[in-house]
Amino acid sequence: MPSNQEVSAVSTILVVDDEQVLVDVLCAHLLKAGHVVIGAKDGLEALEICHRQGDRIDLVITGIRMPRMGGIELGNQLEALYPHLKVIYMSGYAPSRKELKAGSVFLEKPIPAEVLLSAVNAALHQAKEA
Repeated sequence: MPSNQEVSAVSTILVVDDEQVLVDVLCAHLLKAGHVVIGAKDGLEALEICHRQGDRIDLVITGIRMPRMGGIELGNQLEALYPHLKVIYMSGYAPSRKELKAGSVFLEKPIPAEVLLSAVNAALHQAKEA
């Protein structure tokens, strides 16, 4: 199993949320862990970034409720367009079972750094094994 450093060196993560402070904090934790990070303010901006970046994005961490396009719709579109891409959902409110597909990863805000990094590393390892 690769170490966190090995996974980090090649991982590009897109962080999506309408709370800029949260995006900044999560990006700082991910940068410190060695990841390349990109921030987006909502699902539409994230989708545009994914279209430009193509297969270079390894993981998306997205808020669920955002203006213009929420995280669930973003995740559904990304799954159809980029099947290799893993998505982690986050919210200050627990989503209903109908909102998230079985097997989806959900983190409740506020997200401690160690919980974030553990979920990211698990998702990246799972993506590499697929």
